[in-house]
Amino acid sequence: MLIAVVAVGAWWRWSPSKQAKQDHADQCALAGACAVAGYAATRRVWTVPVAAAVWIGLLNVGLPYTVFWFGCVVGLGAAWMLIRDPDAKGDDERPGTVSVAQWLVVAGVVVGAVCVTLLADRPDFDDAFYMSVPATLLRFPAHAVLGGDTMYRTGGLPLLSPIYRLDTYEVLVGTLSRLTGIPHMRVAYEVLPPLFAVFAVLVWKQLLRLLAPDRWLPTLFVLFLVLLALGEASAYGNFAFVRLFQGKAIFATVMVPAIVYSALEFSRRATARNWLVLFAAQVAALGFTSSALFAAPAAAGMALASQWVPNLARTRRLLVGVLASAYVFAAAGVMLLATHGGHGFVSGAPMPPVLELIQRTWGPWSSALLLFAMLSAWSFTDTAVCKRYLLVGGLLFLLAVLIPTPVVL
Repeated sequence: MLIAVVAVGAWWRWSPSKQAKQDHADQCALAGACAVAGYAATRRVWTVPVAAAVWIGLLNVGLPYTVFWFGCVVGLGAAWMLIRDPDAKGDDERPGTVSVAQWLVVAGVVVGAVCVTLLADRPDFDDAFYMSVPATLLRFPAHAVLGGDTMYRTGGLPLLSPIYRLDTYEVLVGTLSRLTGIPHMRVAYEVLPPLFAVFAVLVWKQLLRLLAPDRWLPTLFVLFLVLLALGEASAYGNFAFVRLFQGKAIFATVMVPAIVYSALEFSRRATARNWLVLFAAQVAALGFTSSALFAAPAAAGMALASQWVPNLARTRRLLVGVLASAYVFAAAGVMLLATHGGHGFVSGAPMPPVLELIQRTWGPWSSALLLFAMLSAWSFTDTAVCKRYLLVGGLLFLLAVLIPTPVVL
């Protein structure tokens, strides 16, 4: 909560670039017109956050969750359709070059990320299986890779789950260990995680320069602090620097931002190069974790859909962009065939009420804060690309995760 409050205050205090100030001055030739426009803009800026806070407050005092959810969907959907075309003049320009001073700040965040990654490990029971894969590959190099059980090696047992055959990160650990002679435990916990910590910060830099071109540097620093604060709980930060020795943590921290950035770049410039980068990012993501079967196309689709407007050119660009997930879709199809429809992958336990579920997961105060961010974050930026991305992200989260269950109704 403290980091969130400080971050919001810093966001408003941070001055835009000189060029942005000059562009604004050129548009407002008369001082009186500037004053009126500034007052109106301030009122508009705070309208959305205040409305979001009131709506969430009503939910907490008894507003039916179905009514709350429907109001959120309508509000975010209407805002998304009213945002101007991202192809409008000015939004398609590339961010400026990064100065030496900015690179020094980025380097400082990189050093901090590497230090945390090396000093703050948070292993769990999953590591017993993950580390058994390179250990078995090294001990039995003549055996088929992931052809059977790697934990007990008693013979005749299948792999823990067929879906793990899609995970190749642990195979990479074993391969690097064999090539370098470094023990596989050191490769997994001391060699690769710092490297991916560096990649994470550099990917964030690229994405934030696209989403928040005037404030990307302080936003990068705040993002790092937020992940540190959330690294002690069952939250997103717990799959960042404290657990970068697991493929699923690398996927969440490095590959999802890379996929989003690649998809946004393709939406802005539908070139063959950008399409191949988006395709390759999803192929690599699937190697880190089988969760990418659904999460990688979802991340790419959300970014692509956020820049869609109802015209032929944008619709064609969206469909071509979706084809970049073809490899992941094909892998999902193979797994469905091999497991006879994915039997056993999805729990048959009944889903609790949505509001109860998110409060159990996030806690009541965190739930309110995250709902507030989901509903109002888009109003804090002037960039159409960012506005649309945050709006579509909130909409898809409402439709895919927070949709009212029969128990709520």
